[in-house]
Amino acid sequence: LLTIIFGLASFVVLLGLTPIELTDTVVLTTVAINFVLISIIVILVGREVRLLLRARQKGRAAARMHIRIVALFGIVAALPAIIVALIAGITLDLRLDRIFDERTKSIVASSMSLAESYVAETAGNLNSSTLNMGFLLSRNRSGYVLDRQSFQGFMTGQARARGMVRASVINSNGTVLVEADLPQSTNLPGAPAALLQQSADQKPACGGPRRRSLAGCVVKLPALGNGVFLYTLRTVDPQILSSLGLMEEVTEEYRLMESGRLPLQIAFGLLYAGMCLTILLSAMWAGIAVADRLVDPIRRLITAADQVASGDLNVQVADIRSEGELKSLANTFNSMTSELRAQRDEILDNQEQIDNRRRFTEAVLSGVTAGVLGVDHGGSIAIANTSASGLLKRDDLVGLSLSDVSPELAAVVDGAEAASKSSLREQITLEQEGRERTFDVQVTLEGSGEGTHSHVVTMDDITDLVTAQRTSAWADVAQRIAHEIKNPLTPIQLSAARIRRRYGKVITEDREVFAQCTEPIVRQVA
Repeated sequence: LLTIIFGLASFVVLLGLTPIELTDTVVLTTVAINFVLISIIVILVGREVRLLLRARQKGRAAARMHIRIVALFGIVAALPAIIVALIAGITLDLRLDRIFDERTKSIVASSMSLAESYVAETAGNLNSSTLNMGFLLSRNRSGYVLDRQSFQGFMTGQARARGMVRASVINSNGTVLVEADLPQSTNLPGAPAALLQQSADQKPACGGPRRRSLAGCVVKLPALGNGVFLYTLRTVDPQILSSLGLMEEVTEEYRLMESGRLPLQIAFGLLYAGMCLTILLSAMWAGIAVADRLVDPIRRLITAADQVASGDLNVQVADIRSEGELKSLANTFNSMTSELRAQRDEILDNQEQIDNRRRFTEAVLSGVTAGVLGVDHGGSIAIANTSASGLLKRDDLVGLSLSDVSPELAAVVDGAEAASKSSLREQITLEQEGRERTFDVQVTLEGSGEGTHSHVVTMDDITDLVTAQRTSAWADVAQRIAHEIKNPLTPIQLSAARIRRRYGKVITEDREVFAQCTEPIVRQVA
């Protein structure tokens, strides 16, 4: 502000609109003060630009946008200022060329010459009239010596005839000896001493009108005595004198302007350049201030966003002292981080619950004798308990394809998926270590979305159970066969025993043969 105000004041001074006289010292002082002020602005703006470039090198947030805004302000402000400065400089140069061209010089010189010619002509006419009148007065020497009154009348007639306002015969001291009786002669100046000295050698001396509208002439009259002079005055048009004075002033001012044209052009050029530079630097400074006001909230938002991206959801954008969209954006960002933080805490709580359930499920599955497999929609094993690894004789089942581990189990899963049943139970036989093992397999479908379902496969080794069932069945068959065999043997045994009791005493002949035949029947039946 100080630079702009002083620049405008310098323009006013250089245009001559102030009482300050436009000298070389004033011009140099004005330029020097403007240069000092502009240098201070250059230093301040240079410091700000250096800070901007350092921020860009350090990779601070929004540094590139900061520089672009400042550059845009500088271009928008500097371009009109430069154009105006160029136009003003060209206009000043053309104006000065028109003022100081030969035509203008000739007009000024002609005007001055014309005025001086008029003054010279007036003085010349008065000189001729005075010489003529002096000649006539010298011829009337007798009247001057003998009859001063008649001489005075004669001199008065001559003065009036020549349009003089005063005519006096004076001595070398300026004392009036004879005065013409003219009505305008009162309060008129006497003969100047300079004119008396100039006319001492009998040459007329005339003085042109300068301060007063009077022209005077002094002629020596030796015929009337030693040291006697004729002093005459004639009026001149005051407008002509005023014009002459004005032309002298204008001519002198014109000469001063012509002599100071180059310093004036340099001074105005420097002021134009200084004002242009001041406007440019001021615009850059204002641009930096506006950019700081715009970029600082954005920089805070970018920094906060980077912290959020790194996982810090507790960050909050500081209170922005602005209105409008930036403040609304900051409030929205703070609300967003608060919601993200609440959702993250909720997700962590849910994750903790899921982990607890997973650990509980794993603990349950690890204690279950049945093998449990979790198979995703791609057929890969996602979950496998220890019992499953033991039943399938494979370690690290997670991540393997079920078809590679056990094609029989994969076939059961495919069958359950093809049958679109939520649960399917089958028995399969696997050959392990040269022995056939029987497994009871149950496949349960999980998920409802197409392409996102998975399966839970539960299997039990029922080989011993099947063997026991088979043994129990054969035992029942054997028991039934024994029962069926026992049914006819009991009457056979009873009949043999009864025959031996009843007929053992009666048979006397071949008694030993009878005993040998009945005894094996009873014994073999038992």
